[in-house]
Amino acid sequence: VVALGGRVAEELFFGKEEITTGASGDLQQVASLARQMVTQWGFAGETLGFTAWEQAGGGGGFGSPQMASEKTQKLIDAEVAKIVDRAYAKCFEMLSANRAILDGLTDALIVEETIDTARLKEIVAEFAPNKAAEPVAA
Repeated sequence: VVALGGRVAEELFFGKEEITTGASGDLQQVASLARQMVTQWGFAGETLGFTAWEQAGGGGGFGSPQMASEKTQKLIDAEVAKIVDRAYAKCFEMLSANRAILDGLTDALIVEETIDTARLKEIVAEFAPNKAAEPVAA
C-alpha cells in the first residue's frame, strides 16, 4: 500500500489522465513485491498450493527449468493482479479519507522540501485533530 502512495496521490491531485511517468516506478515495485508474495512466500496458497513457484530473484535464470506450467503462470498473474488491485484500492481509500492531511503535507513540502516526524505530527494535528491522538501502526 505504501509504495503506491505517490501514484495514488498524483491521481487524486491531477486525475487519471495526468499521471506522470514517475509513478510507473511505484507500479513496478508493487508488482514485483506482489509476484514474490505469490511465487515465493505462499500468499496464494488456496489457489496455487503452498509451493515456491520461483526462486528468489524471479525465476531460475536462462536455461533453468520452468517450475510452473503455462496454466499455472496465468493463475500466478491473476493472483498478482488481485494483490495489486487490493493494495491500490486500500491506498486510494486511505488517501481520500485523509485528503486534508495530504493537502497540508503537500503545501508544507513545497515550502520546506523535507519534513521530520515532529513536523508531520503537527500537520496531522492541524488538519485532522481527531487523528493526531490515534496511535500509529508499526
